[in-house]
Parts: sequence; structure tokens; C-alpha cells
Amino acid sequence: MTTAEGTVTDARTAFDAAAVPIDKVSVLAFTDTDADTNQIGGTLSWTAPADVSNVTNYVVYASVDGVAKGTQIGADVTVGTNELVIPADTTFAAYIIVVTKNTVGEAIAANYVNIAVTDNISN
Repeated sequence: MTTAEGTVTDARTAFDAAAVPIDKVSVLAFTDTDADTNQIGGTLSWTAPADVSNVTNYVVYASVDGVAKGTQIGADVTVGTNELVIPADTTFAAYIIVVTKNTVGEAIAANYVNIAVTDNISN
């Protein structure tokens, strides 16, 4: 398409730049270090997508089924940081989801990545 300035731009490139991320994280790792029943805590880590050019942040959510987002855990994590310390005494969730985000919004559900959580209970 031709813009008012007379330059030609690829419509697909313009569309992609204004879209939510399609790239997702991989290799999630989490070990619950909170020994209380129904509470979790510890460091969640992940591998960044190969291409983060359309990603500004990661958002971490608790999830009951690994698909639906529940409560956000902590603040948004800036690209370049690939972990989030989940404070002790955080309410237990069966899964944790990491979602990529940019200024347009968050990735769609098909691009969520989850990890199952085992509640570490000391006797």
C-alpha cells in the first residue's frame, strides 16, 4: 500500500507490527519451596522465544486447568528477564501459565505455555 508520504509498505508487515504476539516461551521450570499446604513459592523460569521483536513483557498467571488464566502472579516481567520469583504463601494453583505480551495486548490462548505445579508439603 502507498502511504500519504508516498512510501510503499507491505500490508502484512504493518498488520503484524500491530498484532498481539504469536511467539511463546518454552522450557518452563518451577519447584515449590513453600512447605505449607495449598501455598506455593519459588522461582519460575523459562526460555524466551527465539524472536522477541514483537514481545515487550511476559505475564504469569495461576490456572486451575492449564488453559484458562486466573489471577496474575507478580508484576509483568520485562523481556530480557526470564524468571519470576513467586513469593512464599502464594495461593496454590494446579498450573502456572506464562503469556507473551506487547503494547497491543496478550497472546491468544493457543500461545500460552503452562507447567503443572506439585504442592510441596513438609511433615
